Amino acid sequence: MNEQINVLFAFDNYVFAGTESGRVYRWKVGDDNKQLSDSEGDVQGVTHYAQKSVVDVAQWHIQPCFIAISALNGTRNNRIIYPQSRKPIPCLNLAIGTVSGDFFLYRGDILLQHIRIGSFVREICIHRNEFIIGDELGFMYAVTSTGLSWKKPIANHTPRKEVEKSIKPVRAEPSTAALQSFRMLDVERTESAYVAASMGMSELVLTHQGRICSTIPCSFPIISMCCLTEENSASDVLLTATEKGIIYQLESKTVSSDSESKDFQLQLTPFTEVDFLAKKIASVDLIHELHKRKMYWICLGIGGNVAFMCERDVIYQWPSVTPHQSAERVRSLAQVSYQQKNAVDIFVALRNTIIRTKIDIDTVLKARARDLLASSEPQEDDDKVLRVGSQKAAR
Repeated sequence: MNEQINVLFAFDNYVFAGTESGRVYRWKVGDDNKQLSDSEGDVQGVTHYAQKSVVDVAQWHIQPCFIAISALNGTRNNRIIYPQSRKPIPCLNLAIGTVSGDFFLYRGDILLQHIRIGSFVREICIHRNEFIIGDELGFMYAVTSTGLSWKKPIANHTPRKEVEKSIKPVRAEPSTAALQSFRMLDVERTESAYVAASMGMSELVLTHQGRICSTIPCSFPIISMCCLTEENSASDVLLTATEKGIIYQLESKTVSSDSESKDFQLQLTPFTEVDFLAKKIASVDLIHELHKRKMYWICLGIGGNVAFMCERDVIYQWPSVTPHQSAERVRSLAQVSYQQKNAVDIFVALRNTIIRTKIDIDTVLKARARDLLASSEPQEDDDKVLRVGSQKAAR
């Protein structure tokens, strides 16, 4: 049975896959040498694993419905669950969204909530103790373990005249493209939490409990977001990705006005750029104290290219699919770094297969430093030869 994968989600050292048939599969990530492909990797410290179908790797599954799964997310709970096998499973409240507008909340095999939203669930993010849902019609919902808290329209905030006058490319029918919870310091330098939303348009919408706080223009439509946490910082770094591969960072600044008062302004500034069309970005949370001081993230391309990033720099980039597979268009991305001090496992979902790549960060960084040093040495030797040759010619 070949299951068509729509979305991936990682929690601790487990990966979940939502499929077209309405099933959600789960498997534990481990070091199984039998899964290694013939090619160990083109860079020291990088291991590419053989492609596997989700059915082959799955250790558990549920089927909440017979409609395609479109979104997955989850939050930790304080209970330990023992199924019939008596082996503990992740302490997770798993949120599931479908293309038909159903929202399910599971704890293991137990259904906690089933809410009928009524429109394609595009995104689910965690904000404090709530699940924030974005649907195809541009509405935002908040759901807790007790039910639906509120529902607010987000996509309808832009007046039609402004849309018609805009020279930037915008979607005719705004729909939720990305949601991200993050922290920032407000005008009074107080830590506040917001949910950033993209409706697939050339702007970023900041919301608080469904109320629009600010709208920040962007040069291109925003398709994905991720949140990077700096060590000992009261605010997060919010990155937004555009399909053209340009990554922007949300920044705040205080501007003095003529009335001697200070205006608090938010803007999206270019952060970095990748050399392929982007589809999704995701943060990497590491537990090693040395690596916590830097911000790592991943960018997945439409054609299957993947870039492992350290802040603005590309540490390692590779094609996750072969040329004849790229037409399938990659579906989703997930990463696992739980209990790994200096390594991360990156999973890319194709139509019905899972592609895994493991990166040992310390080894890759050392190899990259050696390559940079080696590439600079021949140039210095050539310059020396040219100088000696010039001196001989002068004599």
